[in-house]
Amino acid sequence: MDGEGVFSWPNGDKYSGVYINGRRNGLGDMTYGDGDVYKGAWRNGQYHGQGEYKWINGDVYTGDWRDGVPHGYGEFIYGPHKAGEKYSGQYEQGFRHGFGTYYYADGRKAQQVM
Repeated sequence: MDGEGVFSWPNGDKYSGVYINGRRNGLGDMTYGDGDVYKGAWRNGQYHGQGEYKWINGDVYTGDWRDGVPHGYGEFIYGPHKAGEKYSGQYEQGFRHGFGTYYYADGRKAQQVM
């Protein structure tokens, strides 16, 4: 299947976006049955390029993805459990790596190079 389409799974997951060779490629939105949402770029069925993932607990990651995990520059903003805290910086294969800054709710910040 090539082109744009919408596909829903029995577990409540729903994808709306571009398909190439039957796989999610290009821009698309994925809403998971548990309430999490990803909006952004896909390649070969995985998050790849610029995108935003919102967890049901209020956490949000916006930034670069590669092969389904954060990779490159991104910003992780914590939800209510750590309201006002965020990390901005480099990621490598899903982990904070390289230069980044952690911002605390009380205004402090910590820069790191990993």
